[in-house]
Amino acid sequence: GRGCQATPALPKVCDAPAKTDCQLAEEAVIVLAAHLQDEQQEARVALAQHLEDCQGASENFMAQLSELSRRREQVQVAVATAAARRVAASEEARLKKQGLVQASLGLSRVQKDCAANLQAYDQQVCSLRQLRANAMSVASSAGEVRDCEVSPWVPEACPVTCGG
Repeated sequence: GRGCQATPALPKVCDAPAKTDCQLAEEAVIVLAAHLQDEQQEARVALAQHLEDCQGASENFMAQLSELSRRREQVQVAVATAAARRVAASEEARLKKQGLVQASLGLSRVQKDCAANLQAYDQQVCSLRQLRANAMSVASSAGEVRDCEVSPWVPEACPVTCGG
């Protein structure tokens, strides 16, 4: 064959024939090389499949990451919007409470004024009744006493001249 030579004599370890058939060794090396090439090709195909699978998984993960990022942004916008609404509602409630306190104070002042006015009117009515009673007792000794009839109010200058 191809320059195959017998190897120099080695110490005898086993009962193998001393001469090796170069043709058989060369065929064995060729078969082994072909087998290694087949395994290498299978490994390349398996590697290519794994790379393709990894690429698909990577694209899937990136799509999921993108979707989750989009959702996170939406949630952040919703949270920010809700927080702004909450702040606005709190401020509105604070202002309304402040208005209620002011209105309550105003109502309290008006109620006090009304109570004072009613008391003053009651005192006036009481004074007028006493004056009328006095006038009636003075007038009854002088003659007949009558109440006046009053016509509906017409805003104009008083037509009667009196001493008062």
